[in-house]
Amino acid sequence: ESLQHRVFQPGEVHTFALWGPSRLVNVITWQVVGLPLWSDFSLDVMNGPPPMVLSMFLLGPPIVKANGVEDTRHLPARTTTVVKVCGWPSLRPLAPQLLRKLREGTSRSAAGHREAAFEANSAGRPWTPPPPSGAACFG
Repeated sequence: ESLQHRVFQPGEVHTFALWGPSRLVNVITWQVVGLPLWSDFSLDVMNGPPPMVLSMFLLGPPIVKANGVEDTRHLPARTTTVVKVCGWPSLRPLAPQLLRKLREGTSRSAAGHREAAFEANSAGRPWTPPPPSGAACFG
């Protein structure tokens, strides 16, 4: 089934996997490992310090500039965040302030999204997530 026509329903469970890079990233030790021709190195080089944030978003149509040229870059104005997940290794816990900020954003964002999805589903219409509202992580 094409994802373009798929309507996600509350209560469904979906699994998404990143098979390509997963063999090279050890999140537990926060290392990139086994990269041909490279020594193992810290994920800090590519990601910065924890957390690692993975986002899935919908990409809207290109923006047409005044001169008629289409701008196909992944600009914030063209994206709608569907899910944003944060992860970090237990060996490198987050600073209490950052963890508190993530937890506050999670409860606000997730509750609002769940309510909107439930209302849309109850009315028999598909739910379209709102545009991203900051850097909070939610699931």
